[in-house]
Amino acid sequence: MSFDLKVIKNANDHKEAKEKIKELLGQDLDYDSKDYKLMQVLAVLVENYEKKTVDLGVLDPIEAIKHRMREKGLKQRDLVPYIGSPEAVSEVLNRKRNFTFEMIKVFNEILDIPLD
Repeated sequence: MSFDLKVIKNANDHKEAKEKIKELLGQDLDYDSKDYKLMQVLAVLVENYEKKTVDLGVLDPIEAIKHRMREKGLKQRDLVPYIGSPEAVSEVLNRKRNFTFEMIKVFNEILDIPLD
């Protein structure tokens, strides 16, 4: 699939860029290859578009966390070192455990979730 590199201006551009990233992730790319560099640029463009179009302030805190985890390709297990245990992470994400101040700081630092 050929791909025209361009600024992401709408949902269709966003979808195409994410599909190309997914395609490139499925390949064994050398770090200095053109395709690897294309993937890096696309990731930046996608991230910038999502920051402009997704207002995390409108999402509830759990949805904001899940959204950022998807963006960054993180799984629940990736939060264990910061939250404490797989059970604690699961309970937080399933609304069975309240946030602590330390968790809020972690979500801000690791996931770029606003403190307010």
